[in-house]
Amino acid sequence: MILKKFKNKKASPGFTLIEVALAILLLATALTIIVSLQSAVVEQSISNSEREEALLYARSILSSYEIAENLIPKAQSKISLYTYLKDSNLLPTQDRYLEDHLKNYTIDIEVEPWKIPGFEELNLGRDGLTRITTRIIWGDGIAQQAAIDYFVPIPDLVDDEG
Repeated sequence: MILKKFKNKKASPGFTLIEVALAILLLATALTIIVSLQSAVVEQSISNSEREEALLYARSILSSYEIAENLIPKAQSKISLYTYLKDSNLLPTQDRYLEDHLKNYTIDIEVEPWKIPGFEELNLGRDGLTRITTRIIWGDGIAQQAAIDYFVPIPDLVDDEG
């Protein structure tokens, strides 16, 4: 009699436990993917911001060479960007925040004679062009470096004072 009672009842509308578990699993997977993508986007945004800032500092340094006519800097390796900017009078004021911010950045300046590949026979001065590579480094990997090359057709005027 009890069995007949249960057999005659129609199934109530609703979700089974398996359907609810699958829905929760699908939702959890989707949320995990969204959170991991969001953190990757934030990381990429920070990396792009650091690269943009490094390129702006490098361009500022190269602009100072353009303004000071007939000046080629001497090569320097792995010095603090803040120290270099301060010594070059490229910082507006003494700023503790800026000093703390720039302590993670270093600068490499390479100066070398350079001839245009395929046009070595051109007479561009005594030694051709001078290539000034300004590289700003803020981390260990190749992705944490930004470099700008600047070519100057005046190879015989090198600033020995720094």
